[in-house]
Amino acid sequence: MPNTDHKPTERVLNILELLASTPSGLSLSDIARQIGSPKTTVAPILHTMATRNFIFFQKDSGLYTTGISTYLAGSSYHSEKSIMQFIKSEMEYAVHETNEICQFGIRSGSSVLYIAKVDSREAIRLVSSVGKRLPLYCTALGKALLYQLPFETVKKLYPDGLERLTEHTITDFDRLKDELEMINATKFAYEKQETTLNICCYAVPICCNRKTIASLSISVPSFRDSEDKAERIRPVLKKVGNTIEQYLAENHLDENAFGIYEE
Repeated sequence: MPNTDHKPTERVLNILELLASTPSGLSLSDIARQIGSPKTTVAPILHTMATRNFIFFQKDSGLYTTGISTYLAGSSYHSEKSIMQFIKSEMEYAVHETNEICQFGIRSGSSVLYIAKVDSREAIRLVSSVGKRLPLYCTALGKALLYQLPFETVKKLYPDGLERLTEHTITDFDRLKDELEMINATKFAYEKQETTLNICCYAVPICCNRKTIASLSISVPSFRDSEDKAERIRPVLKKVGNTIEQYLAENHLDENAFGIYEE
């Protein structure tokens, strides 16, 4: 397979990696030599990176070090990682309390994007994977993500109608509207074998600054599903959802904490 790396970008990344591993700083000559590029090529790159504060030029010593923008980019990654670590710990609590799989998703256009899951110890459980996408209208996670969204906006997401995934999938907009009104009133969503036969799911929206930014669910094989089971799952999901929302508020995180995709 041919090498398709973009050389200018590669030089920028090499410079960042080099300076990150040399906190004391390096001169233009040192950087050019170590990344294998002429000084005339490296100099304008360093100037641009310094202007954008990704690196810092010490006039007295003539050395370059990493700058504040690089630090902020790294801090953003660490912050997001910390958020997901906290959420995973709360998801583990939900699994412990219900002994069923817990999943976490965000909106990606007209779909829900699954970004985290914690499996249960049950031998028979939903087989799922992080990174999959399913329609919002037929998944509990997705319906929870539609919490408080105007119904006309929901309809515009599906100009070709609601596709049937199983014999239980809601394909009528009026039925969907009634269900979303119930979700808006209770802040609790469900689906019964609409996406996958023999699997039922319950979910709650995760809100921040009055916007729905994510959702949390518990999935149950239909043979273990019952009204009593749903009543045991509901308070667990609501407790974990409230805890996550409180964490977001206390850490001054906004609706971009996980990313909201409007594809």
